Amino acid sequence: MAAESIAAAAKIVLIRVSSNLFSLVLSQAVVCLLSVLVLWRAWRFTISPFLHPDRPKEFPYWVPFIAHGRAFFLDSKGLLSKARSYLGDNKDPFALTAFGMTFYVVTQAKHSAEVYRNTETLSFEEFVQSLMRINGNDENIIRAVYTDLPTDKTGFPNPQGESLGALAQRMHAHQLHPGESLVALQRQVQAWIHRNLSFASFATCPSVVPKSPTSIQVPLYQWCSETFIRLGQDVYFGDELSQIDSELPAAFLAFDELIWKMLYRYPSFLSADMTAPRTRVISSLNKYFQIPQSRRRGGTAWLINAMEDEMRAIGVEGGNLAIVMFHLYLA
Repeated sequence: MAAESIAAAAKIVLIRVSSNLFSLVLSQAVVCLLSVLVLWRAWRFTISPFLHPDRPKEFPYWVPFIAHGRAFFLDSKGLLSKARSYLGDNKDPFALTAFGMTFYVVTQAKHSAEVYRNTETLSFEEFVQSLMRINGNDENIIRAVYTDLPTDKTGFPNPQGESLGALAQRMHAHQLHPGESLVALQRQVQAWIHRNLSFASFATCPSVVPKSPTSIQVPLYQWCSETFIRLGQDVYFGDELSQIDSELPAAFLAFDELIWKMLYRYPSFLSADMTAPRTRVISSLNKYFQIPQSRRRGGTAWLINAMEDEMRAIGVEGGNLAIVMFHLYLA
């Protein structure tokens, strides 16, 4: 019995020693990891910014890779406000990391102008191509849109042999340049305003709340948003698009309020409220471009027909055409 008691006691001692040894190793590992984490954070957010003062300051975080990912998905606007406040709210550009992706936030008009001028290190074309992929364009269509075209091609002049993606910007500028195209557009805008900015037309807006036969309540932000979307749609696409879907401006406004989910590439299970109205707008545009130009009602702007002709000439048809023109509707 004495031998058995001694063996049992020895076993208990060994268990305790093993447990203490495990706890010691675990605590040392935790201390080591925390030390590495503190050193990494000090380097990234204190030492490195001191050595490179010309770089935008970054909103600090503790967990590498994940960074501000959770806060970004739950409330990206709140996260941006918190970052600006933490960094002094001095209007300078700053950096923000979420799930390994670093975003650079520009808040001043002068910095935005510098971004647009800096075509050597920043490419607007890559951003547009990224949007085309996100919204569903095929890779061969993206390549076709951004492949240089001959200088002697038919349609819109291309003296520099640029791609249709680059020409699209010039075509938009041509539409708004003083001349016949702009005059026609201005007349359509004036006629639309005379038809729609009256008390009777106010009452038909989805956001308006009737108070009595002679009074209505108008939520200013909602009404302004709806009105400008309807104006742009009717002036550029004519009456045909509203005949296809009379609630299209409201659908686009719902998408536009959540467009940040598209730009920040939210996963599908978190962005159904954005993708549903986007799909509705693209589907309506697809139906619109199935109608021959000669049969569309209401006077389509030169830019829409010209862009459609240019796209079809390089093989952009069907759903791909609707997605490409969705970006024009978005603009």
